Amino acid sequence: MQMLRKMSEERVSSFAPTQDAVDDFAEHRRAFLPRTAWTSPCRSWFKQGTVDGEPMMWPGSRIHFFETMTTVRWEDYHLTRLEKNRFAYLADGFASRESDGRDLSWYLGLLDGRDVQPKIKDEDVREFMMKDG
Repeated sequence: MQMLRKMSEERVSSFAPTQDAVDDFAEHRRAFLPRTAWTSPCRSWFKQGTVDGEPMMWPGSRIHFFETMTTVRWEDYHLTRLEKNRFAYLADGFASRESDGRDLSWYLGLLDGRDVQPKIKDEDVREFMMKDG
C-alpha cells in the first residue's frame, strides 16, 4: 500500500529493485538458510522441485517477515517518475483540505470528531474581539 500511495501521490510510474539490493538479500538468505530444515535433502517446491536446489525462502520467521514488510526500504529501489522534476507533484503548493471544506486546524483536535471546517458567525467574531483580556 505504501508503494501504491507513493505512485498515486508523488506521480511515480514504476519501482525496480536495485541490483545491489537483490544481490545483498540473496547473500544474506544463502548465509541464513543452511541453519534451517529447508536445506535438508528433500524434494520441495521451495527448491524448484529438486532435492538439492536452492531454497527460495524468507531468511527468518513468518513474524519476522510480516514485521519487516511493514515499511518499504525506498533506498533499495530505482523509482521512475512521470515528470523530470521529482517535486512536480507538489503542484500549486496548496493542500486539497484548504478548499474542500475540511477543518484547517485538524492538528489541534477535531470538534465532535468531525473533519469539517467549523462555521463561525460574524457576530461571534465581533463579540470575541470586544472581550477584554
